[in-house]
Parts: sequence; structure tokens; C-alpha cells
Amino acid sequence: MKQTKLIESVKLLTLIGLLIMISLYCHFTSRNDSMLNDKNNIISETYLQDMIVVHKTHETFKLRPLTTFLVENVANITNISTGTSFVVINFLLFAISGILLYLLSKKLGSGPNAALVNVGIYFLCFSNIFAFFIPIYSYDDPLQFVCVFAALYFYFKDQLLLFILFFTLALITRESTMLLLPGLVLYLHLKKGYAFKDLFAIKSIIRIMLLALPVVLYFLFTFIYVKLTGFSISSEAAVAERFSHFSLNFETQAGAVETFVSIYVVCGLVLYFTYYTLKNKILSPQQYNFLHAFLLTFLLNTLVVIILAKAREARLFAIPLFFIWPVFVSLFREELRKLTELKNYKLIFLNWKRTLYFLLCLFFSNLIWIKAYKKTLWSEGDFFPLYLFLYTLIILIHFFITYGQDKQKRAGVL
Repeated sequence: MKQTKLIESVKLLTLIGLLIMISLYCHFTSRNDSMLNDKNNIISETYLQDMIVVHKTHETFKLRPLTTFLVENVANITNISTGTSFVVINFLLFAISGILLYLLSKKLGSGPNAALVNVGIYFLCFSNIFAFFIPIYSYDDPLQFVCVFAALYFYFKDQLLLFILFFTLALITRESTMLLLPGLVLYLHLKKGYAFKDLFAIKSIIRIMLLALPVVLYFLFTFIYVKLTGFSISSEAAVAERFSHFSLNFETQAGAVETFVSIYVVCGLVLYFTYYTLKNKILSPQQYNFLHAFLLTFLLNTLVVIILAKAREARLFAIPLFFIWPVFVSLFREELRKLTELKNYKLIFLNWKRTLYFLLCLFFSNLIWIKAYKKTLWSEGDFFPLYLFLYTLIILIHFFITYGQDKQKRAGVL
């Protein structure tokens, strides 16, 4: 048993280490425009120090002090530069979040291999592997991931006090964590299927009050923190700035393209798999609950981001994926099997018409990214176009395989 756990740990740490190295390579390759290196091979100290100043003074960010506190104190204690501390802290937090996701996946019934795949999917999410690229601008997100995964892990262990602690920390880290609560209450709270009348039972009301307690503690922290630090918050200016983002997201063609592509590249694949998974109706009640929690959170979060935030910061659309990452393999097992069984590729490449349509779809979809999205965003030589190409390739392969299988079923071949 100990040897098995040791092997699992080695596999997990090796995978996380490899994926973090890939992300670091992307961020520190001289061709790429990253917050971390500013188009060179060394850490951009001046830029990162400016980012910290912004997060200590800007209306939107100064009530999120935890990441800044960690970065500055680690720099002071270890006598390393602030920029180095920022890089070390954030990638260490990414590693810890991967470990917590693995534990959460296993707690929810995934085997070791499936849990490893879930971790891989998490790290390879567009907004995670490119976390510190401009315009993704991650800052508090790695710490938020750690706190949310820890909170969910303790939630499913029925250790509500620890859930309250970590969910409160997640809210303080980034208040957008609050958008997870409706899905958590309406779907995951009712473990044996969901019925709205059950929400009004005394036991459910008490538990819902406990689940909502982190929100109360968050506002209490905000009140105390403002009083102690003497921050002056101009609510009118903050609200005006927030609502100004909606026009920026759509008033120009470039803004609209960035908004669409940000949604697509972060949540598009999951939404696509969700459609086929719900269509096939092969899920357990708990799996349905996870998908419904994801869809509800996706709807709420997308509306909030489009109206109140800069949609070009693709990481903002990742909030709903907290309900998918821990159960990705178990939810989409059948869809993944289509992609991993080599015999299925015959359905595309042994039919010349289907092969032609497939190649044309791939060509024109990537032409759209190059003609539209590249002009708004890409710096020369970055990895975004390669990612978008592979991402679209996966969706198209799955679509044409599914189409071929459906056609065979209608013909009575399968």
C-alpha cells in the first residue's frame, strides 16, 4: 500500500513538474511578451514591481491583499527580489493547486490515472498554461485555485469548518469566487439528485446558511481591512469603471473578436463535450449535478465578465471550470474514448469526402484566428496560434468521428 502511494506521488509530482516547466518555457522564451520576462530571458523586476504597486493602490485590486502579502514577505524573509518572489510564489501555488485537485478528484471517485489526466487538463487550460501572458494578466488566480480546491475537498469530506475557512480565503483572494455558490447550493448541495422543494427543509436551510457564511466573513474582513488600512474607496468611480468595460468588449470588431475567442478557448471544449454528454444521457445523478452546476456558473460568470470586466483577460472565464476539472475524465469518458481509439480515425481519413471537409474546416477556422484574432492580440512568435490550432483540431476530429459513427449507426453498420 505504501509503495503504491509512493508511486502515485512520484507520478503526480513528475507530471506537475513537467507541466510547470512547459509553462515556464513559454513565459521565458525571448520571442514572447509575458508579464514575467517582458520580451527577454530575465525576470522583469520593474514591471512586476509596478504590478504590485497597482494591486496595492487600484480601486479594484487593493481589497485583494493576500497574494501581494505573500510575495512581499517572502521577498523580505529570503532576501530575494520582488520579481523572483512573484515567480516562485505563483508557480509554487500552481503546483499545490495541482496536488489538491488530484486529491479532490480521487475523493470524487476518480482512479489514480483519471485523476492524473484531470490534473493535466487543468494545467493545459489556456488561461493556466499562459497565465502571465499579456493580456491574461494572472495575479491572484493561483492562490484562488489553491483555496477553492481545498474548500471543495473539505466540503466533500463534510468538514464544513475547513470549507468555510478556505472558501473565505478564496473570496478574499478574488471575490469572483462568490459565483460558485449558486451552483454549489442548488446542485452539489443536494447529493441524491435535486428538487427545489428540498431547499426549504430545515436541515437544508441550516446547511445553506453555513455555505453562505464565507460571504458574511468576507464582507466582515473587507470592513475591518478598510478601517485598519485607511483605504478610501470611491464606490461611484469603481462602479463607473466596471460598467465601462461592457462597451470595450463589443464596441469594436477587435473587442468583439477577443470576447468571443476568450470564451471559446477557455470553455468551448467543455461546452462542446457537455452537449454530447447530456445528449447521450449516460451520467449518474451526481455527474448531472456537476454539469448543471457548471452550466449555471458559466451563464452567471459570462454575464458578469462581459458586463463588468475586460473579456480579453481570458482567465476570467475559467471560474465555472472548478466544477469540471475534478471530474473531467468521469464526465467525458465516452467523448475522450472517441479521440483515443485509433480505429475511429478511419471514419475520417478513409473517406475522401470526409477528409476533404475536415481539412477545409480546419483551414478556414484557423484562417479566422489568423485574420481576426491575431491582429487584436498576438505578439510575433508567441504560442497562442499553436494552442488555438490544436484546440480546434481536437474539436473537429471529435465532430467528424461522431458524425461518422452516427452515419454508420443509421446505416446499420454499428
